[in-house]
Amino acid sequence: MSNNIAIFFDVDDTLYNQREPFEKAFETVFGHIKNVDINKLYSDRHKYSDEVFEKSCKGEITMEEMYIYRISKAFEAQGIKVSDKSALDFQYEYSKNQNNIKISDTIKNILDFCCSKNINIGIITNGLTKHQKNKIKNLGLYKWIEDKNIFISEDVGFAKPDKSIFKAAEKAFLSKDIYYVGDSFKNDIEGGYNAGWKTVWLNKRNYVVESHIKADYCAKNEEELFEIIKNICI
Repeated sequence: MSNNIAIFFDVDDTLYNQREPFEKAFETVFGHIKNVDINKLYSDRHKYSDEVFEKSCKGEITMEEMYIYRISKAFEAQGIKVSDKSALDFQYEYSKNQNNIKISDTIKNILDFCCSKNINIGIITNGLTKHQKNKIKNLGLYKWIEDKNIFISEDVGFAKPDKSIFKAAEKAFLSKDIYYVGDSFKNDIEGGYNAGWKTVWLNKRNYVVESHIKADYCAKNEEELFEIIKNICI
């Protein structure tokens, strides 16, 4: 297999299960609150995080303000009010739990497979450089992916879904076919599509999205993702 194919991966909720540290932090800080729809809370927190992420990057709001806003608004959507202190306590526990994140055996097999087929692989992720690199290190991803092929929004100056971050990453490889694998339809699939890439949507939560944009491939779990990648690399 030649290296005419490149596959870039998202990190959060793609290469590892971001929900595990979230749920542990929820139980520690908010476990006493009854009748919370944890699925909705999780997805809403992502939605509100995306809503203010660019403002935090530009320094229009502080990181603490973003942390408070995204979880407080997620609770508010269920008619529950939480204090700023509790919101920050949650963020502390969540960040602490992320020190123990791991990739699954299936993800390891996917990355091993790509390397065995000489497929160029990289990462595109939104977030603060130090924070995202710590995750990447904790996950052991440097075993498969070189630092020069990792593109973090704070470094690049653009964040997904802006196609500019995809175009910056595109220069890393002289590959004709470029794929992006991610869980967020807006950030990953729409972003990759607008950059002219082929996309693979890892939709583990079975989200339904109405859009004229369609992913080239959809996977409901990591095993399906592995099969898709095998077919791509044939």
